[in-house]
Parts: sequence; C-alpha cells; structure tokens
Amino acid sequence: MFSCVLQVEQAQKLLSNSAFPESASNNQMCRYMFYSGRIQALRLEYTKAFSNLSQCLRKAPTNTGLGFRTAAQRLLVVVQLLMGEIPDRNVFFTKGMQTELAPYLAITQAVRRGDLVVFNSVVSEQAALLQKD
Repeated sequence: MFSCVLQVEQAQKLLSNSAFPESASNNQMCRYMFYSGRIQALRLEYTKAFSNLSQCLRKAPTNTGLGFRTAAQRLLVVVQLLMGEIPDRNVFFTKGMQTELAPYLAITQAVRRGDLVVFNSVVSEQAALLQKD
C-alpha cells in the first residue's frame, strides 16, 4: 500500500516538474490527459481529474479501437460519482460501450435512486471487475 502511494506521489512530481511539448501529436496529448487525470483521481483531485478526462475524451480519435475510450469513460464515470454528480445517461449507451459500462450504469442508477442495498449488491456482484478496473 505504501509503495503505491509513493508511486502516485512520484508520478505527480514528474507531472508537475515537466512540460508537455507543444509539438506533440493529438494521440500523445490524449494519453497525457488520460494519465494526468488518473494521477489526479488517485490524489483525490477530482475537479482537475474531471477536466483532464473530459478533454481526453473530446480529443480521443473515434476511428480507432474502443479500448482507450472505454477506459477513459470508466474513469470519468467514477470521478463524477465521487464528485457527487450523476453522469449523463447517454454516456452508457454510446455505440460499442454498452456491455463495458453496464456495471457502472447499475451503480449510477443505484446512486441516483439513493438505494444503498442495491448499490452494495451491485458492488459485491461486480467486485472482481471493479477491482480489475
């Protein structure tokens, strides 16, 4: 646990002490925004993480595989829930992401209803997938 915290802090130091090159490609900028958002989410800086992940999804290419977009969208949904916001419903029904985001939709619906029993049920059913993510 301690080494994970140390790694996140080291990543944050690297991020804050380095400048992203202006000449970088769009794909590199997308990756930078994704990993910046991920580091900030782990450091509980949800507003910055939300901003970076949203920008990442706007810049992400739509003509390539859905893996990267799906990972970014999952993280963005989690960040929004941790900020106390409910993600838009259409996020969960984006073409190609319905099955990947199904557990997150169930969690979001439980949060929206304020049903702690359903929330705990969904989290326990999907524990392996959620921990992997």
